[in-house]
Amino acid sequence: MSSPRTKIVEPVTDRNAIQRLVILGSYGIRVRQGQATIAGAILVPSETIHWVHAPHCHALPILRATSDALLELHPHPAAQTMRKLARLNPAFGKLWNETTDEPPSGKQNKTTSTFQIVRFSCLLLQPVHCSCVLT
Repeated sequence: MSSPRTKIVEPVTDRNAIQRLVILGSYGIRVRQGQATIAGAILVPSETIHWVHAPHCHALPILRATSDALLELHPHPAAQTMRKLARLNPAFGKLWNETTDEPPSGKQNKTTSTFQIVRFSCLLLQPVHCSCVLT
């Protein structure tokens, strides 16, 4: 079952389209229908959540999904612990999707997401209308 912070990427209406997402942060991907690829891995429908860590200091992976794909993006349960590395060394700060308006105490709001969708696009295999939906 999806948590309130889980984001659903719904299928596009055009069968000739491929969805592409670039996501910053720590997140999990669950494929409900269709197929997706990320960093060369092919993800097929299952109950498995595939965890991804994509900090600023690395090239961000592109998540590609078929037109019939239904994906869930989940916040990473251990992401807040990883972000505390900045206390050990400032070089580890701002590697993720932190905002500048976070409390100085290092405590984050429970509604803070562990990832941020940086880019969302729909590629057409033929020049027809595409309607991409992100909810």
